[in-house]
Amino acid sequence: MARITIALSDRTHLALKLLSLQKEKRVIKIIQEAIEQHLKNEGAYDLGIHSKKDDEAQPDTTSP
Repeated sequence: MARITIALSDRTHLALKLLSLQKEKRVIKIIQEAIEQHLKNEGAYDLGIHSKKDDEAQPDTTSP
């Protein structure tokens, strides 16, 4: 599992801590769930990585 470090405002950090207490979940679990939900909503799990060279090699199928 990859690790990242993020900076949060004091207000956001406090909100996470309070939500953690209310939901009886660890802060990291709340953050992980929020990130996963956001990525699903944005369709990020369906994205692929390709180079500009790959784009040039494929014919343009958007024009009639």
